[in-house]
This record gives sequence, C-alpha cells and structure tokens, in this order.
Amino acid sequence: MESLRSLDLGDRKVRLWHFGPGNPPGDTIVYVPEVKAAWTGNFLSNELIGNTMLLEGGPHEYFDTLARCKDRLEIRAYHFRPSANGQARGIR
Repeated sequence: MESLRSLDLGDRKVRLWHFGPGNPPGDTIVYVPEVKAAWTGNFLSNELIGNTMLLEGGPHEYFDTLARCKDRLEIRAYHFRPSANGQARGIR
C-alpha cells in the first residue's frame, strides 16, 4: 500500500508519500525532509478540520496508515490546509 515519489526542485527535495487507506482515497502527504515539514490536507484531523470521514477503509486501516506515517517521517511542523489568502493554516 505504501508508495513514495521524490521530486528534485533544484534547491529543495520534496517527497510525496501515500501510506495506505486514509480519509479519502489517494491521500498524499507532501514532505520536505530538510525542514521536517509535512502538508497533510485532511489526512490528519483536529478541531480546525472536523471529523475524519474514512471514505477508504475503516478505523483500523486508518490507524495502521497513521502508524506507518509516524514510523517513516520525522515531522516538526505540519500543515492541514491553506486559508482563503493562501497562507497555511493549522501549523503545529
């Protein structure tokens, strides 16, 4: 289920991870290892986003996917979604 694509943007390396069943099908995490930042969309959920819908798989599959993400990525900052003005919201 797990897949990885790497992008070389010249001065920065970016990784696109899919760890398996998440919220909607095809959840992809954009990860910048240099700064340990991840853009997760609604793969991760909190009070800003609301309930996780689990459109692909159930809670057990989702927790397994979260565990694979945690095992593979060292995340210092994560971003849930952009705001209306394009600035990241939900930064932790």
